[in-house]
Amino acid sequence: MFPLNPPKRKTSIVVAIPASTTADIPHLREKTLKIGFIGRALAIFRVEEILIYEDKDKGENIKYNQKLIGEILNYMATPQYLRKSVFKISPNLRYAGILPPLRTPNHPLKKSLSSVLNGEIRKGLVVKSFREDSLIDIGLDKLIQVRGKFKPGTVLNVKLFKVDDKVRGEVIPPDEIQVYWGFKVKVPSKTLDEIIGSEKFDLKIATSRYGEQLS
Repeated sequence: MFPLNPPKRKTSIVVAIPASTTADIPHLREKTLKIGFIGRALAIFRVEEILIYEDKDKGENIKYNQKLIGEILNYMATPQYLRKSVFKISPNLRYAGILPPLRTPNHPLKKSLSSVLNGEIRKGLVVKSFREDSLIDIGLDKLIQVRGKFKPGTVLNVKLFKVDDKVRGEVIPPDEIQVYWGFKVKVPSKTLDEIIGSEKFDLKIATSRYGEQLS
């Protein structure tokens, strides 16, 4: 078991999920729950990227489920304190309340500025920008001011520093974060064969219900 902040993997893992994963489930509530269990499992194993690919026929049902899985997984990947600002009201998220929490380092529970640690990193949403600075919502009781003009609505990573009982923030790139920072979700208009053929992976592992037992 890892501590509260599991380290980032030295080699990133990408998992491809077929859009038909939820196609045979009639009710949105059960679809949501199944997607939630998948997202939770992938976060536990520190998967960094999820691809939702088209499979079977390319009909409306597959397209709908592909979009649904992507939207719900993106919702799960977003810290709770940013979800209302990032996501508009959507029928696909009707049962989002039953989704299991990821409990990844980018989903902190602290809500008070006084409780943050020096060097702590949080995801934040740009609320307002000025000529040289921006105000960012990082889920605390006060907005954080950072240097740099960023477009409102942009989600950034902010590192916090305590100086003389004051907290200042600094925007940092993802590659500076050394702990597991959740997963990204992509919904390409490609089949699995097209993804494997177009993407560069060092190792590819495929699973099938028709596969042979290895152990």
